Amino acid sequence: MKHKKLKILSLALTLSALLMIFTLLGFNHCENDDSPGQQTDNSVQNITIIIVGSNDQTVLTIASQNYDSNLVLDILIINNDILNIPQSQLDAGFITTIYGITAVWEVYQQWWAFEINGQMAGLGIRQQRVSNNDVISFVLIGG
Repeated sequence: MKHKKLKILSLALTLSALLMIFTLLGFNHCENDDSPGQQTDNSVQNITIIIVGSNDQTVLTIASQNYDSNLVLDILIINNDILNIPQSQLDAGFITTIYGITAVWEVYQQWWAFEINGQMAGLGIRQQRVSNNDVISFVLIGG
């Protein structure tokens, strides 16, 4: 059991380090013509947002909705009156606080995992796009 926890902690540290490197090097900027916050003609239907806090408990579900943009950042901005993500974190593309829950790396080695349909997203919130019926999840990891 202790060996498994060490493996998980090692993986968490590695992922965190990679995320910090990508953020510092500027890979969180959009390189296409779709500016974050702008609507595109890529509308999507039935998108659900789920926030999972400590102990794998779902703390918030925003039921299926339709959006004029398939960019995750745009969807988060539209729902930010509920999600309450600080604007500076949306701008940076690096989220540490959602719905009043802050992931504290320095004390608890926590971070928010960003998933699409239960799988770790391949891109950050500023680049990731979704398709009809997708589920966007933020899962508090660590602690």
